[in-house]
Amino acid sequence: MGIIIHRIFYLFLLLSCQVFI
Repeated sequence: MGIIIHRIFYLFLLLSCQVFI
């Protein structure tokens, strides 16, 4: 369960970076 949350958080961070740039 924790791994899934970690992966979702990582994907969200990646999307945020792309939107920022």
